[in-house]
Amino acid sequence: MRGMATWLCWHAGLGSTFASHLRRRLHPVISADGADAAYWRAWRLRLQGDRRKIMRPLRQAAAAGHAAAATELGRELVLRGRIQEGHAWERRAAELARGQEQPATVVAYYLGRAGEWEQAADVLRPAAENGDARAAYDLGHLLEHAWCGTPWHGQRLAEAQRYFLIASELGHPLAHSRMASMIGRGPAGTGQPG
Repeated sequence: MRGMATWLCWHAGLGSTFASHLRRRLHPVISADGADAAYWRAWRLRLQGDRRKIMRPLRQAAAAGHAAAATELGRELVLRGRIQEGHAWERRAAELARGQEQPATVVAYYLGRAGEWEQAADVLRPAAENGDARAAYDLGHLLEHAWCGTPWHGQRLAEAQRYFLIASELGHPLAHSRMASMIGRGPAGTGQPG
């Protein structure tokens, strides 16, 4: 795992700092079986610029229960215009992540990719309320952006401010700046300084 993440980041020109971040981020997702090998084969093909050949290993890994492969397969299908099938794989990734007891932030990420924002918020809310700073920040971000242009956007912005405050109090490094940005835009994003 360590060698592959370092190689991927070096090959992509991202450096060793990002490689260690990638290892920490993907560790709960990656297992040491054939699905994992197929997933990394797809990554290598993507980095080599051969996007035509990545579908087969992604399908193999996703069908074998690899959550990260399922969401990447969904992404590729959406990019190729097969939107319904792509979102179905992204929802499947969320189901797999739940079954593998991955963190709420991972499950919510997969749901958000599928456009299931309400479900993503429902997954993040309990984790945020129970002291998960990352979940509180992600929920604030989701509430701030997912419902733009809808009649209830102002209500969601007020709730986003609440979760950014929770994340800030829990020590999330970006929550302070998000709160400042939202306060600068005024109550519930009215554009009038509060």
